[in-house]
Amino acid sequence: GKYDWVNTNITEANFPVTTHGQKTHKTKLFHFNRNTTSEEVITEMVKEGFEPADLRTLLAYGAKNPEEQRKYPIVALGSVGLVDGYRNVAYLYDDANGRNLNLNWFDNRWNDNYRFLAVSKFALFFSATCGVFFCNSPDPSTSHLS
Repeated sequence: GKYDWVNTNITEANFPVTTHGQKTHKTKLFHFNRNTTSEEVITEMVKEGFEPADLRTLLAYGAKNPEEQRKYPIVALGSVGLVDGYRNVAYLYDDANGRNLNLNWFDNRWNDNYRFLAVSKFALFFSATCGVFFCNSPDPSTSHLS
């Protein structure tokens, strides 16, 4: 993603990779025009057949769409890491120093300018050992707690 600044707590130890291989799925940015909680966002995603994007998907989205984070912050609620005793999620944003990758508390009350990246519940997986297959993603009520 060629970010100008990255929070040093965004590590594999804090945010372990939970999927392997390449995954192709439909993404969508959710926006609510109001302050909201992470739980409210996830509930709305699930109603529309989506689930929160994980950190890996956020990074791929940022690399493919580098100008989007210049318009508004983009949050991935699907990877929650425990940092200094608090549940944290990654988000992309822009400021005077450029494009950034940072953390914010999962239990935060999000301002109305935030967007939330989601993925469709059905994905197409590519695996060198298994070929190509469709599968239903994990239960959305638990996948955001990884």
